[in-house]
Amino acid sequence: MWQEIEYKVKVITKAWKEPGIRIFQVITDNDRAFELFYDEIEDEWAAVELNKKSDNDEI
Repeated sequence: MWQEIEYKVKVITKAWKEPGIRIFQVITDNDRAFELFYDEIEDEWAAVELNKKSDNDEI
């Protein structure tokens, strides 16, 4: 769930572990890229969208 919209992970492009946290770079079924963070101690997830273009970005 990201901003009240549910996305399905199409592919995990990278995964690694740091102390107390697991990190995944993923592509969703609608080709959006995210970095997902799983805090193993708090049992909580967080997400950051990657490569999102703003209205001011050139094409």
